[in-house]
Amino acid sequence: MAKSKVLVICISALGFLVAAILWKSYSTIPSARGNADAVVALSNSVSAPNLVPTNAIPPSVPIVTPPVAQSARASRLSDKYNSALDLGTLYAELDILAKLDPEAAYFMGKILETCTMFVGPFLERLEERVARGSANLDQKAAVGNMKARCQAVPVQTVKIGSTSLIREAALQGDAKAQAYLYRFEPINIGEKSAADTMAVRGLALSRDPLVLENLDGYFYVRNQRLVWTIPGMSDNVSGEEVARAFVLVACDLGADCSSLSIEAQIMCANRGWCDSGGRSAQLQNNLSSPSSFARTMEVRRVIHEGFATGRWPPGFWSGVPGVVKKVN
Repeated sequence: MAKSKVLVICISALGFLVAAILWKSYSTIPSARGNADAVVALSNSVSAPNLVPTNAIPPSVPIVTPPVAQSARASRLSDKYNSALDLGTLYAELDILAKLDPEAAYFMGKILETCTMFVGPFLERLEERVARGSANLDQKAAVGNMKARCQAVPVQTVKIGSTSLIREAALQGDAKAQAYLYRFEPINIGEKSAADTMAVRGLALSRDPLVLENLDGYFYVRNQRLVWTIPGMSDNVSGEEVARAFVLVACDLGADCSSLSIEAQIMCANRGWCDSGGRSAQLQNNLSSPSSFARTMEVRRVIHEGFATGRWPPGFWSGVPGVVKKVN
């Protein structure tokens, strides 16, 4: 019996000894909370590398291409589009690039849009009209120029339309295409209108000349329903005048607006506006009265000032309800 008591006491003592050893060893291991605090302290003392992929942009942040990069890429294809004597060959080259480069898809759409007017039945009617009328030599030359440029473009056989190509480019993030499509958007109210206004402002602030040029459609479609009030001007400004101002600013920032640019040649061929001063002269001499062109030039100044200072007149990006006057 005495031996049993001794055995029990020994076993109990051994148990207490083991428990003490285990408690001491575990007390030296950091807890999960302590480990987390150590990690936080380390991250605060050392600048950690950015492990977020560069393309992981939150959906709520509007994607605007930096002006320098966008202008550099845009200018190369834009120069090709403007200077190509054979738009059919350029179209084929762009078709190869379009799957990887939305800008190539955009210019494919522009080539189809441009050349639709200078092939097939449209060209025949234009040539008849020019032959019957009192077209000047510059207009006849422009028709011949655009006809030669477009003769190899597969306008009548291609399976996709110009607008579809531009919409595809817009969906892939091309800012020029996104700006262009606003000419087809109805004027909305509420959240959609506010979202459009913010998107247009973001596109314009890229300062990409081709984006600014394409935004003219956004203001044209609002011409009959909204007006613009510019501080210091007694008259309301029409959407048409604001649209023309954006074209002029695009010219200022590097868009090809010479009389030999493709846009000027299109206007010369179709309407006989063959002004030697290029697109600025076309707007001044054929679309505007002196007072209207003066308002356009004032809006042009306001846009440049807004880019420089970040300050814009109230309602500049949306227009405001008001009396819509005829542009004169």
